[in-house]
Amino acid sequence: MKRVLWIPCILMGGVASVLAQAPAPAPPAAAAKINPAAPAGQNAPAMVFSGDPREIPIITVEDFRAGWENDRVHLEWTTATEFQSERLFLERSEDNRVFTIISEFAGQGVKASPTVYRFDDGMVRPGALYYYRLVSQNAEGEISVHQTISSSPPIAQPLR
Repeated sequence: MKRVLWIPCILMGGVASVLAQAPAPAPPAAAAKINPAAPAGQNAPAMVFSGDPREIPIITVEDFRAGWENDRVHLEWTTATEFQSERLFLERSEDNRVFTIISEFAGQGVKASPTVYRFDDGMVRPGALYYYRLVSQNAEGEISVHQTISSSPPIAQPLR
């Protein structure tokens, strides 16, 4: 059974939330799965990486999208994995060059299952074009800039 955690926050006129699938309680020690490649008596780790850890991405973005609803731009993204993820920043720009942080989320540390993040940007003007991008930061302070998307809230039509 999956448990769902909602972590709400409000920042710079927007409303944000994190939808994280909390892991199910650990099975009893006797039922733990064993990694067949590991030496006898060692359980399989939750995540296995090979190679230089400096080359492992802080987050892997599976999906990032924007839409509009009730005079707000609704943003949602899913991370497939997070490795030493300390913080995630959502940034906005009107020219796709100079970006400003509009929300900050706590990272999930090391996680091999998807996490869904949401943010409603209420500081937008109808008809304007906005660019949004994700920036992740690990525990050492290193950052990675991820994909950029755009959205334009529609101009309200007069009632007839």
